[in-house]
Order: sequence, then C-alpha cells, then structure tokens
Amino acid sequence: MDSIAQLTSELADRYAIESEIGAGGMARVYLARDLRHGRGVAIKVLNPELAAMLGVDRFLSEIKVTANLHHPNLLPLFDSGEAAGQLFYVVPFVEGGSLRARLAREKHLPVDEAVRITLGIASALQYAHKQGIIHRDLKPENILMHEGQPLVADFGIALAVKKAGGERFTQTGMSLGTPQYSSPEQAMGEAIIDGRSDIYSLGVLLYEMLAGDPPHQASTLQAIVAKVLTERPRDIRTIRATCPEHVARAIDCALAKLAADRFSSAQEFADALKGHADPTSPYHPSAASFNSVNNSRRPSRARSFATLAVVGVVAVLTTVSAMQLRAPAHEPHERAVRFSLTVDEDETVASGAVGTPLALSPDGGILAYLSSRFDGIQELYVRPMNQSHARAIPGTTKALHPTFSPDGRAIAFMSGGMLQRVELSGTTAPSTLATTSDTVYGIAWGARDFILGRVRGGLAAVPAIGGAIRQLTTVDTAAGERSHRWPVMLPGGKSALFTIWRGRKASATLAIASLDDGRITPLGLAGTSGLGIVDEHLVFADSTGRIMAVPFDSRRRKITGVPVLGEQGSVSLPGAAKAALSHSGTLAYSTSLASSLEMVFVDTLGRVKTLLDRQRERFNDPRFSPDGRKIAVAIGSDTTSDIFIIDVATNGRERLTAQAGNKSRPEWTADGKRVLYRKVGSAGAELWERMADKSLQAERVVSADNDAAQGLPTHDGRSVIYRTDSESRFGMNIWWLDTTANATPQKIAQGRAPAISPDNRWIAYSSSQSGTLEIYIRSTPSPNDKVMQCQISDDGGSEPGWSRDGRHLYYRSGWRFMSATLTASASGCPSVSRGRVFEVPTYASEYHRQYDIAPNGTGFVMLREYGHESGVEIVHNWVMDLRARMTLASPDFSPRSLDRRRAGDFD
Repeated sequence: MDSIAQLTSELADRYAIESEIGAGGMARVYLARDLRHGRGVAIKVLNPELAAMLGVDRFLSEIKVTANLHHPNLLPLFDSGEAAGQLFYVVPFVEGGSLRARLAREKHLPVDEAVRITLGIASALQYAHKQGIIHRDLKPENILMHEGQPLVADFGIALAVKKAGGERFTQTGMSLGTPQYSSPEQAMGEAIIDGRSDIYSLGVLLYEMLAGDPPHQASTLQAIVAKVLTERPRDIRTIRATCPEHVARAIDCALAKLAADRFSSAQEFADALKGHADPTSPYHPSAASFNSVNNSRRPSRARSFATLAVVGVVAVLTTVSAMQLRAPAHEPHERAVRFSLTVDEDETVASGAVGTPLALSPDGGILAYLSSRFDGIQELYVRPMNQSHARAIPGTTKALHPTFSPDGRAIAFMSGGMLQRVELSGTTAPSTLATTSDTVYGIAWGARDFILGRVRGGLAAVPAIGGAIRQLTTVDTAAGERSHRWPVMLPGGKSALFTIWRGRKASATLAIASLDDGRITPLGLAGTSGLGIVDEHLVFADSTGRIMAVPFDSRRRKITGVPVLGEQGSVSLPGAAKAALSHSGTLAYSTSLASSLEMVFVDTLGRVKTLLDRQRERFNDPRFSPDGRKIAVAIGSDTTSDIFIIDVATNGRERLTAQAGNKSRPEWTADGKRVLYRKVGSAGAELWERMADKSLQAERVVSADNDAAQGLPTHDGRSVIYRTDSESRFGMNIWWLDTTANATPQKIAQGRAPAISPDNRWIAYSSSQSGTLEIYIRSTPSPNDKVMQCQISDDGGSEPGWSRDGRHLYYRSGWRFMSATLTASASGCPSVSRGRVFEVPTYASEYHRQYDIAPNGTGFVMLREYGHESGVEIVHNWVMDLRARMTLASPDFSPRSLDRRRAGDFD
C-alpha cells in the first residue's frame, strides 16, 4: 500500500481525502473533506525525510504555538498529528486560490489593490510578531485569497520545523524560506531572526505585485542569494510610474539589506504605506528628495554586504574613539556606562503607574522611583548612584509623577489632587503647594513655576513657592485636541516641551509652550512624551515606547533632521514614557516587557484554575453571562479588538462583532440574550448592542455625540448607564439615559467604573472626590426617593463589582481584593463590613473592571499576567551613545559642530 493510501486509511474516520492539489519543499497538500464538521479542508503532509528527522512528539509540541494564533488575516490550524508514520496538519480549504495563482493570471495588480493586500498581511504579521512568532517563509504561495482578503498560511510552521529539527535540520543542508523572498540575514543563515525578516519578505511581495517579478532574479539559487546580499533592487517607480512616492519609499525601507535599516514593526510599514509615517521620516510623502534619501542610506552596488559590515564596525570604533578625545571637559565620563537597577526583594518598580515611575536629578547623580511593596503600597524611593541601596521618603505613599527641583535637593509629586514638595534631607514632612480637582498628567519644575499637565485640558502654572494655579494653555478642540500633558522644562526655564493628546498614542504630537504668555509652537513631530534636550537633540518617546532623538535648533524651535532610535523603552496607556533624562545626559528607562494575559478562575480562597487551556492573548473586560455558562470578552491586537463569546464548558469561542473599529467593554443584559459593548470608529465612541446568538445585526444604542467610554444596561432593560472619560468634553462623569424615550442623558455622579446592583437600587463607582480614589454607591434616579451617596471603601478602592445576591460589593485596594458586606440600616446608607478576600498582585487591573463575579458566587474570572518582567536600565553619559548613533545616521554630524551650535537658553 503506498503512502497516500495508508494515510487515507488511517484518517478515514475523520477525513475523506479526495486529491492532491499541490507540493512544496516541506509538504504535499491534499484536498479532503472534514467528516465531523462537513467542511472542505487541506491536509498538508510533511515530506518523509523531514518527518523522519523531526520526530512526532517534538513536532506536535512545537506546532501548538501556531494553533493559538487567532487573527482575521491568518489561516487557522484545525488539526495536526501522525498517521501511518507521516506527520500532517490540517487547515481550511480556501477556494479563492493563492496570491501566486492570481499573479500568474494577472502578472501586475492595481496599485491600490496591492497596497490593500499588503496592509492585510501586515496586520497579521504585527499580531503574530507580538506573540513572538515569525513566519520565515512568506511568499505568494502562502498567501490565500478569500473573498478578496489575504489569509496568511503556514504561519509559524517553518519555525516549528526549525525548532523541532534542531541541529539535525541544519546538518542536512536543508533551508527554510524561498531565496527570492528571504531576507539577507536569513539567506546568510544567521541564528537569530526577528520580525524584520518577515517585513523584508512582505516588501518583496508588494514589489512583485507591482512589478510583476520579485526584485532579485537569476538562473540559479546561488545567484539569487548573491543578489539578495549585494544588489539594491531597481526603483519600483521606474517600473510602475503610477506608484505613489510614499509607497515607493516604504518598499525601499522594507527591502533594506540591514534589518536595523528597515521598519521596526509591521505596523510602521503599514503606516508608511498609508502615508501616515512620521512627518520627519524620509519615507513621509513630504520628504524633499526620494533619490537623495536612497543615496544617503543605501550602499552602492559595488559594495558587498560583507564589506559593508566590516567597514561599518571600523567606522563605529573610529567615531567613538574620536568622540572620546573631543568630548567637552565638563562631561563626567569618556564613555557611556550602563547598569541595571536592582531593588530589594520586597519591592518592585511601579511600572504600571499612570505616568512615569522615574525621575533623575539634573546632574544625573540621584534616581527617584516609585516602588510598590509586597503589600501593594506605592511609595517614593531615592537612590544616589554612588550607593547600593535606596531609601523610602516618608509621607510619599500614593505619589505620582515625581520631578526634581532645579538644584536637585527636593522632589515634587502629585498625591490625589495635591501638588506636594518634600526635601531629600528627610527632616520635614511633605508640604502641599496647590490643590486641583483635575487628574494631573505630569509635572515639570522650573526656576519660577511648576507646570502641571492636563488641568482643565491644558497646561497650568503654579509658583515654585506654592500658590494659585494659573491656566497657561487652552486646548484647540476644533483641531481634535483633547489635552496638553507630560510637560518637561527646557533649558533656561522659560519654556516647556509637552504633548498634544488627541485620544490615541499614535496621534499624539509634541509642541513647546512659552511660560510667559502660553504661546504654543507645534513641532510637527509624532511622539507621546518628550524627555528633554541634550547636545542640541530633542529626546522623546514614540507611540511604541521607543526612545528617539532628533536634531533640534533651540533658537528657532525647529526640527532639523531625522529621528534616530536610541533605546527600546515602554509607554503608559496615557502616553507617558517610562523614562527620565537628566540635563547632564544620563538616561534611565524602564525595561518592563508587556505581559501576555491568560484567563483564570479564582475561587474565594484564592485558588487558581486556568481557563481556555492556557491560551494567552490580549484579553480585556471578561463578563459572565447571567447563567454563568458563557463569558463575553474583548480580544485585541495592536490594530483592532473584537468581542468574543466563550463557552465555559467547551472552551469554544465565537466572534460576536464584525464591524469596523475597536470593540471592547462588553456587558450582558439581565436576560442573557444581548451584549452591550463600546465601539470606537471614525465617528467616535458609541455604544452598540447585539443578540448573543447573532440572530440579528448589531444596533446602536448611544451615539458618538455622547462620548460614551463604557456602558451597561440596567436590569429592567429600560435604561443605560454610561460614563464619559476625562478626555471627553463632558469630563469623567456617569450618566443615566432612558432608552425607552427620546430622553436627555442625566449626569448622576462624577467617577468611573459604574456597576449597578441586582435590585437596580444602587450604582457603585470609584471616585477621587476626597483626594483619594475610593468606592462609593449612589441611589439610582427616582422621582420619589432622595438622592443618597455613601462611601464604601476606607483605604483606597477601584473596580467595584456586585455579587449576584447584591449583599457583597467587591473591589480592589492596591494588591488586595476586598469584599464589602452591605447591611441595610435606618440611616439609608448601608452599614459596611470590609474584609480582604485574597491578594491580586499578578492580576490585570485598570480603571475599568478587569474581572467578574461568577453568578453562583463560587469565585471570579480574572486576567492573570504571564511572563511579566520589569527593571530599570541606567546609562550614565548616554550622550556618547547618542553621538555615535547620530554620526552613523548623518555624515555631516560631528561633536565639534555641536559645540559651535550650543546657543544657550530658549527665549
């Protein structure tokens, strides 16, 4: 019996194999019928020599990674296994055929169609790369077309084969990837390959869709590899004159020989293809000369890739040596010195703080950081660089946004709504300089004033000795501005660098404000927060957390060059860089890694059971259905988010939402038939509702005019409670809307995270009206009852949630998960008995509730951080590293030219 007959016999109870439909370097492909589910599938059978080399257990173990990838542009993995000594895996059969088949028919695709297909593939790459999975074999044969949409096939299969085969794979001389589409580093057999290799392959795909052929062709594989390593592709615009210039630039960047010269992420590539690149980037449509960009960044054809590497190393060493000789005498070191911060075992750097947890004294000699102890209390610590331990500053619990005084002897911070100052000598308690009801986003300390971020939307000034708050800037709502935040004082103390926030990190830009008159100078630079200016370079963080530096003319307040990557850091949800830069050029930045999440069930004793078979994704906002059989949850990526319904018994999932935009924050109606959720799209933030069984299309419940950030239906189904956030024109408030009539929303409380009691009598929420975030309950609107508000927590609280019987109100207080037992009393406000349920240091938290209570009261669904790592990197004299990077980026740059350009203060 031949191998296909054996396979057919072995799988007869599951699949009916019909015919062979393809073959490649790793596998043969068969069309089959899935007998259990009545659907067409493709069964891919690994070639015998490859299967023999891998072994069954190892291959099946590695391929599980692929099974956990879920994205609209990824072809899912249905099944895998071993039959008749053959390794196989099963994917859907796509009738639309592959991109290769379409190219064979049409040769060239329309430019907009080619870009659209590329954007879909880029979205899939961005998602998979975030999970740490690289494709390694991206080519037209692996792109399937389903109703015009690209589906990336075999994602992670090449990596599974490579990891499972190990050294035996290399010893056979077999290679992964197809030469025409392989990146230079992959063609050279480098051991470490990252997502930029896939970006190169995607650039080749787009090039071929436009040009009709890949950029490198030859009669032998060896000749193709040689061209990949040494030759620059022909300019796509000489082949397709209709190709927009920004698309041509994006292709050119994606096809760079060195991975470091390509886009750092698939999202960056996609942004460039849309014409949304950083305005100062050479790939932006407004760049002056595409040819000059190419010539300055690309090596000549005569240079080999290997020669470039040698010349580059020599150039770096020569440059650094020259810089050390030329460094001004006042600089403390001849070279950059790096080390990692260590903290005591019972502490952790508060990387989850709303702003940055770090601050450096102006001379770089002292680091201040926010630290969370084992009991969840956040406190301010200082550590002189010449000492091995830090010390806590008394009176600084719940501190945020630390910043040093210009002389480095004191620190200011926010606590609740109070701006406070404390001397580092520790001889006196912190003093309050000003109070505000706004949630401040950042502080800068100048010679005359403090600058506070996001007070009444704009920047505000407070005298350095304390006093009344003076409004400095006003947001331009007509231009889409929502707030001004994260101020940084500039040299001379007369101006502040700050962020113009428009609702998302990707749309944030930087500007400078004059402290004298509030005059704003937009810089036209995309960035979430500025860090300062050193060596005539503006240092800032972009939307992904990268610390960037760009040449800057201080007197003209003008960007004069192209941003260069400094370090890979991180950024908070409101846009603050987890980093600090001293005037002397010392850099401190958080090396915290974004943690993946897994959904778990935690019983009332704190015992944990993993749900969904240890699937780890970007989960948010889990909610039990009223009968406890299903969980509605948002699952997202960098580009989109949708609502899924999870079956608790089977772990099966089904996507509920199919509209464009980001969908999040699901809430069930009391009868369990419908799910209310938030959708953010081009119109703004809206509330929509859909039947959980998808029997009807989704309907809009609250329009974008109301700026709803979260909504939940009342238990009688007659009204919706929703909240607006601090960036809304309505402020952070909670509203009641009667949906049975054409009613006007009624503001009922100031706060966040509303939750309604099962009897519809009380609304719980968190509010900082007392200066500390606490849990309150308020009676629901009624014409016959007096409005009543009662405080429930007494030591901080957030994320309230009711038990199904209404007797317990759960909430978080630092690392403690609390239960407040409520008993009716004659006074109207219930009597409260509080107790800790368990500690929650590893469970995800947000202002919006990130857990839910099981209807039967046995426990909670929570999101547990997985693989979280944190730390702080210190780089003394980071300016030396910056100079080396700038020299490589610009041949005209030299330290001597900087000395001539240092013109002094901003005025």
